Amino acid sequence: MLALVATGLMLAISPLLALLLTHGRPGSAHRTALFSLLILVPAAYLQIHGGALSATLSAMSRYPVSIAIYVVSGTTALGSSIVISTQIGVLGAGIGVSVGAVFLVIGHSLYLRRFGIYVSPRPKALRERATARFGFYLLAGAALGASLQLNLAVALSALSRPPGVVTVYSYAYYGVAMMLNLSSAPVSVVMLPRLMDALATKGRAALRDQLLAVVPYVFCVLMPMIAGFIAFGKPLLEVLLSPELSQHGIDQLYGLAIVLTLMVISASLFTLVGSLLLALREWNKVFYVAVTGVIVHVVAIYGVARFGAFAVASAHAAATALMAVVLLRATFGSDFVGVLGAVIRRTAPAFGLSIVFPVVSAGFGAHPSAAAALGGLAVGCVGYGALAVVLWPKVAGPFVTLARQIRPFRSRTSTA
Repeated sequence: MLALVATGLMLAISPLLALLLTHGRPGSAHRTALFSLLILVPAAYLQIHGGALSATLSAMSRYPVSIAIYVVSGTTALGSSIVISTQIGVLGAGIGVSVGAVFLVIGHSLYLRRFGIYVSPRPKALRERATARFGFYLLAGAALGASLQLNLAVALSALSRPPGVVTVYSYAYYGVAMMLNLSSAPVSVVMLPRLMDALATKGRAALRDQLLAVVPYVFCVLMPMIAGFIAFGKPLLEVLLSPELSQHGIDQLYGLAIVLTLMVISASLFTLVGSLLLALREWNKVFYVAVTGVIVHVVAIYGVARFGAFAVASAHAAATALMAVVLLRATFGSDFVGVLGAVIRRTAPAFGLSIVFPVVSAGFGAHPSAAAALGGLAVGCVGYGALAVVLWPKVAGPFVTLARQIRPFRSRTSTA
């Protein structure tokens, strides 16, 4: 209910926010900002609602289903954003995000109904003290995520030339950031309830155990997306974005996206460790990391802004990597170096196996068509999966089992 009220307030002040965001810019920029807010604010509410439903499933030990719904939702959002953006421009990205958010809520709601669970807003909760306390937790919890968005705003504000570079940078950022929605983001949401239980029984030792338990699975999904994009992404971008961007713009977008994939690796770890710090409820550390992150990005990005968009992207990626280390230090104390080393060892197979994508790409030549790129991407995914099953069975095995067993929308009768 609290999220619904906040959504209403955000919608009410959207015209003012759009005016502040586009101060000094043409009227068309103000309209675009306003419509973007009107689209994305309800989408944010749906994401929060979906997260609450996901936590319910996790408490019921049905977290694999929730992860699967998150992955399909993220894929739907990415595909919808690409298709709609090519038709109507930048607003299409927001509509695509909304489509994915709707699927997220519907998917969780339909599955919960199998167990007789129906979730709806409860207005009376606004008068309860627990609601106010929970609202504080939400604000604190949102600080880390908000800092990532503020860091993007810092990067965009530092880009002043050439014309159109802000649009290209935004496309590159949100394109690679979608990879988080298919990897670390759903896992970080789903693991929180179980982590709280583990903290109650094992204490802070549960933090290391939880991180090292989930990080291989996250990177097993993340790395083939990154490697597949680097190997085969450009021909697909040319087909999808040629109506809107020039060839130079597409070349620039692809180059920036490659640089920003380094940021996604760090941001993935940042998201996972952020959930651990939130579970500890050490809010002063949460705010410290969030504020420090923004300051570091301002210094790093504006320090190289005069060298152009690629320098800004490099600084953006480097600053995010530094903040992931700062977050590890805040969460694990002096043991953070050992934890980071363990994370690197646990995820190393994902990096090694992803070499299959450039190997496959070499067989398609330097300038494959979009159809050939899709085929190469499919071959790379099959090759990666096969190698993972053989060489990394401990991590790949549960994915195979999940694919065989999960049927989220089966009727109650068929499962009896």
